[in-house]
Amino acid sequence: MSVAQPDFLDAFVCGAKAAADAYCADGAGNETHTAVTSWKAFTKTLFLPCLRPLDPVTTPLSTKLEEVDLVRAYAWWRVTQCGTSPPTVRQYVGIINAWHERVTGVYLAASMPFHSVFTMLQGLEVLEGRPPPKKDRVGCRPRDLRVGIDRLYSPAIPLHVNYATSMEIGHAGILRACEYVRGKRKVFDPSRGSASRADVTFELDASGEAIGCCFHAVNSKAKGVERFRKLPHYLPMDGGYLSPGRMLLYLTEIVDWVPKSERSSTPMFRDPASNEQLHIDRLRTELRKVMQAAGRPPRKVGTHSLRIGGATARKFVGGSRRHLMAAGKWSSAAYLAYLRQCKAESLSLVQAACGADVDDFANEFFDIEYDPEMRAFAGSDDEE
Repeated sequence: MSVAQPDFLDAFVCGAKAAADAYCADGAGNETHTAVTSWKAFTKTLFLPCLRPLDPVTTPLSTKLEEVDLVRAYAWWRVTQCGTSPPTVRQYVGIINAWHERVTGVYLAASMPFHSVFTMLQGLEVLEGRPPPKKDRVGCRPRDLRVGIDRLYSPAIPLHVNYATSMEIGHAGILRACEYVRGKRKVFDPSRGSASRADVTFELDASGEAIGCCFHAVNSKAKGVERFRKLPHYLPMDGGYLSPGRMLLYLTEIVDWVPKSERSSTPMFRDPASNEQLHIDRLRTELRKVMQAAGRPPRKVGTHSLRIGGATARKFVGGSRRHLMAAGKWSSAAYLAYLRQCKAESLSLVQAACGADVDDFANEFFDIEYDPEMRAFAGSDDEE
C-alpha cells in the first residue's frame, strides 16, 4: 500500500491496533483480563467512564491528582473488599494502565506516576501483618500416578483416558498445565499455541509398529511470537510406571480417534461428549482424586505437582542441570538448541524417570537454583 493512498492512515490505525491486541495473552488487548474487567465494573459502580483520556500538557494538576486518587480507590477496593493480594493488585494497575494507553493513546491520569498507589499497597501489605502464604505443592511420584489412575479410571471410557493421558504427558514432559490444557481466560485456538491432536506424531519401524513419540507444546513463559512456537518433547512408548507414548497412541488411534482432517481443530485433551478442551481446574480436581486413590493426601496437590514430580524424577535418575533447564524450558534460551541436539539423552532420561521410585518428592527442583550464566530462576513458575 502506497503512503500516498487516501486510506493509508486508516489502514495503519487498524493494523497497529490489531498488532497491539495480538501482543497480549488473550489476543484482544487484555480486554478479558481480570484487571480490566474489574476496573470496568469499579468505574461503572461509581457512574464513571472506564476510559479517561486526559491531555498530559493542558490538564490541570488538580485533575490529574483526582485521577490518581481514583486508581488508589480501585487498588484499595481490590485489596480490602475483594481479598486480592497487594502484589497482585500492583500488577493489575500496570495492566489497566497499559490497556488504557492501547485503547486511548494516553495512560491514566495523563501519565502521572502512581507512586502514591504503590506506597499505599505496600502499607496495606504491612497492615496485613505477614506476606500472603505461598501455595505449598508437592510432586507426584510416577508410582502413585500409576496406582491412582488404575484404581480410578476405566480404559474403556474416552474421557477417563483423556484425563489419565494428560497427567502422564504433564509429568513425563515436565510441562506447565496451560501448555496442554486450557488455562484461565483462554479459549481453544491452535494458531495461538493451544495443543491439538495434530501436535502428536509417532515414529514407526519397518513393520508399522510405533517405537517413539513426539509431543509438541509451547513454552508459555516465552515472549512475543515465540510463545506460539511449539517445541518437541520426545516421550518413550513404555516406562516402568508411566507409558506416555503408549497412552497417546491408545488415546488418539483407538479410544478417542478423530479423522486426520479434523486433528488440527480438535483439542489434544478433551471431553469427547462436547469436544471442549479440558480445563486446568478440571484437571486439578481429577489429579487430586487420583492422588487420594493412591493413598496420598490431596490437599497439597495441584496441576503443577506433575511438573514438580517430573523434574524431581529426572534429577533422581541422574539428569544434569543443563538437561533439566532444557526439558523444563526454564528461562535460558539455551534450551532451544539443547533439546534438538540431545534427543537420545532426553528420551533415555525420561524413560528412566517414568519408572523411578522417587524417595523424596517434596523437594521442588533439587539443586536448580539461580544460575548467573543462565540468568534464570529455575523454580519460578507461577502455576497451580
